[in-house]
Amino acid sequence: MRDTGKTTRPRKRLGSRNACSELLASLIRSGVVTSRSDLETVIVTQGWAITRRGDDFLTISAPEGSFRFRFDFGDATTEGWIYALVALVDAQTRACYVGATTDFPSRMAQHLRIQTRNRRQGQTSTEFFRWARHERALPWVIVLERVMGRSIMCARERAWTDAARNAGWLLPGGERWASRAARPIWSASDHLQRPFPRFDPDDFNQTQSLASAVRLKLLPEELLWNEIKDEINFSMRKS
Repeated sequence: MRDTGKTTRPRKRLGSRNACSELLASLIRSGVVTSRSDLETVIVTQGWAITRRGDDFLTISAPEGSFRFRFDFGDATTEGWIYALVALVDAQTRACYVGATTDFPSRMAQHLRIQTRNRRQGQTSTEFFRWARHERALPWVIVLERVMGRSIMCARERAWTDAARNAGWLLPGGERWASRAARPIWSASDHLQRPFPRFDPDDFNQTQSLASAVRLKLLPEELLWNEIKDEINFSMRKS
């Protein structure tokens, strides 16, 4: 951790989980924290506890509450995919779940287990599948974007989530997963250049259902939304 001559241990109560997250983000942006070990050291010196460790996140318990903090220390080579699970009854009654993953087949298989078993609590897509079941709507899967780098992936997931909300989509369970995606992260704010696709029930073919996508082991490239497929394929050829 670089010595800036200033303390990195402000002890005052920050007042909210977002403020805690922003404190960590500001230390990364300023270059005070440059590695995962630096980050964990700061968390401990704040008197917080790390309750879960992931490849690109830490779940932190603070007096203000528990929160998940995502980070990426220069990992710009990791390929990720932003996707949406969508369920449509008609042009006005529609819901979606927006996610991001670096392992698309495994993530889709996990969603399918949640859908079919209907017993898994605490999973971010559970409420979406309950809504779809109640409305007797078939869940479809659409890939929205290919991204490089975990922090960029998080920013784009947040941007697509905001786009879906602004377009009037229902976000069942969004008080959990959408609020998580919207928390400040240290990669710069990122805005979409296009609105969230509207989608109509007739836009989908059978292979785009979640169950079929898993059964056929479809690649994310095969599930790109048609309106942006050419643009994304072009960017993939350049990278």
